[in-house]
Formats: sequence, C-alpha cells, structure tokens
Amino acid sequence: MKGAKLPSPAETVVLSKLRETKVAWYRATERTVKIATGRGHWYRTGQGLVPVQWVFVRDVTGTRDDIYLYCTWPGLLSLEQIVGIYMMRWNIEVTFEEVRAHLGIEGLRHWCKHSVLRLIPCLFGLFSLVTLIYNKHLKLHPVRLIQRLGYVKSEPTFADALATVRELFWTEAVFGQPQFRWVWKKFPVRLRSLLLTHLCQAV
Repeated sequence: MKGAKLPSPAETVVLSKLRETKVAWYRATERTVKIATGRGHWYRTGQGLVPVQWVFVRDVTGTRDDIYLYCTWPGLLSLEQIVGIYMMRWNIEVTFEEVRAHLGIEGLRHWCKHSVLRLIPCLFGLFSLVTLIYNKHLKLHPVRLIQRLGYVKSEPTFADALATVRELFWTEAVFGQPQFRWVWKKFPVRLRSLLLTHLCQAV
C-alpha cells in the first residue's frame, strides 16, 4: 500500500516551472495566477489510501499569499476549476452565516436527526425564496440599506433583503386585504412608514 515517500508539495514547487493562467476570483472577477500541481495519497489507519491532487496558486499581483489547494477527485476537474471552486467558498460561508443569524438554523431545535431532515431544507428554501423576491424587487426599485451606528455598508445584505420582503408581505398580502386596507390608510403616511420600517427589521 505504501511506496517511497514523495517530495512534499513545497519541494515540488521549487523544482517546477509555474504555468500562468486565468482563474475565477473573488467578487465574480478573473485574475492571472501561476500554478503548479502534483499528485499523492492521503493515508489514514484503517481507511486505506485516498488519491489527492494538490494545486499551488501564486497571485501574480502579490496581493494574496501563496496557497495550496487539495482535491480528492484527481483528473475530474481542471486546475482552473479547482481554484474557481475554492474561490466560491466565500458565497457558501456567507449563506450559512446569514441563515444562521436570521432564520435560526443550527439552533437548539435542530439537535435531532428528524428535526434536521425536516427543517433545514425548509430554511434554505426560505433563504432562496427571499433572495429571489428581493432580486426581482430591485429591478424596479432603488436599494434601501439598513444602517446601524458603527456599521456602515455600501451594498445590501440578507438583512436588507429580509426586511424588504417582510415589508412587501405586510403591505400587499396583509394591509392590501379589503378588511384591513381602510384602517391602514387612516394612519398618517410617516407613521405607516415608521411602523413598517421597525417591524420589518425586528429579528
């Protein structure tokens, strides 16, 4: 199962000629990098050998540190795809963080198997639904950001999307009903706006 020890990735990079290529980068951009690659195995007692392909990535602009990426599907993905998938991880991490902060994923209610299988897909589905509604809303309306003291942002977050969708729900699905519409219109415009703004931002 075990053969002669292979050179480490760092040792291989020193002796390799780096290839320059363009890869997908953060914020849906492209960047020119230099890469090198090699293959080896990861071994764990009782689990056998796992083939591994590693990719060395050097940012030619010098703004990022050199990194080594590892893939357990050697040959299935190109080197550029491996780097691109790694760069997309930020979107995945942000999604999990936003769902955890605003929709309650990984709370105490999700400690049993059946609860996880039942609720987690629903919460991720809700996240997707809010995002799609907000994206369509922005095509016809300007962006409104929720600003807090000490936290200034220039781009909308999921909190802004959730507040906007809540406001759409209250104004169109609830107060748009005939039995509520006439009562709601009795409130002054500024009071209506104030109530909606604060109620829709409530966690």
